[in-house]
Formats: sequence, C-alpha cells, structure tokens
Amino acid sequence: MNDKVKDTESIYPQPPQDIVNDPAYRDAIIKEWAKHSFDQQTAYINSVLTKATDFQNSSMEIIKEAATSAGKSVIILNGAAAIAVLTKLTVSNNLICAMLLYSWGAGTGALIFGCTYLAQHFFRHHRDCWGKFFQAITIFFFLLGFALFIAGTYYTAAGFKVATSVPSVSK
Repeated sequence: MNDKVKDTESIYPQPPQDIVNDPAYRDAIIKEWAKHSFDQQTAYINSVLTKATDFQNSSMEIIKEAATSAGKSVIILNGAAAIAVLTKLTVSNNLICAMLLYSWGAGTGALIFGCTYLAQHFFRHHRDCWGKFFQAITIFFFLLGFALFIAGTYYTAAGFKVATSVPSVSK
C-alpha cells in the first residue's frame, strides 16, 4: 500500500452510522474534502474501490468453490451408485428405474455447474435479481440430485429384494 492511501485512511475515518444523515455533518465532510489535493482525493477513492472489489472477488470465489463441491458430490454420489447397480447381473424393472434416477441425478450435477456460472456472471455485472434467481436454481438442482439419489437407492433395494427372492430352478 502506498503512502497516499495510508494518509487518506487517517484523514477520512469511517463515521458512525447515526450521524451520516445529519446535514451539518455532510457539510463538514464536504468542506474537509475540499481542503485536500486532487491526488489525495483520488487515492482515497481508489483505495475504497479496491477494497470493495477485493471483497466482491473473494465472496465470488467462495460461492464458486461451494457450488463446485456441491456439483462434484452429486455427480460422484449418483455415478458411483449407478456403477454399483451395473455390477448386479440380474435385470429387473426396479433396477432399470434406479439406473435412470441415478443418471438423472448425475445430470443435475452438470446443471449445478451451469447455473453457478450464470449466477456468478450476473452478480459480477450487478444484476443481483438474476444472480439470486440462478443461485436459487443451483440450490434446487443440488437438492434434486440428492432426492434422485435417495429414490434410486429405494428402487435399488427393491430390485435386489426381488432378485434375491426369486427361487432358482434346478434340474
């Protein structure tokens, strides 16, 4: 950080929120602001903008990492379950249904990645309404992926139960 920015932080401390709307306080700030050189004013504005940009970038990274982890977990969970069902040699309607549910569950993981990208795009371009919409859709797909996993597990259990209860014919 350069010396101009350090100087501006001591010149312009953050005021308490209860006096910000006081007209006399605003007039005093304007007079104080006018006393300083253009370079000091510019350095102060740049330091405030840099802090705001750094905060926004760090919060976007946190959102991106959380959504990426959620998408990976949904894909891995449903994909591993589908592979486990494939190892069963007998085929039943329940196992076919389970495979479809696991496949759709893995597909929601891909949709999580796409919606996360769109949410970040809109938040970065200050379109918070659309950003929040795609953020909600991301959460919906995450919950849907786990619901599909649970439903697939139910059908897998039912399919294995039917497969083990069928009597074998021996000659």
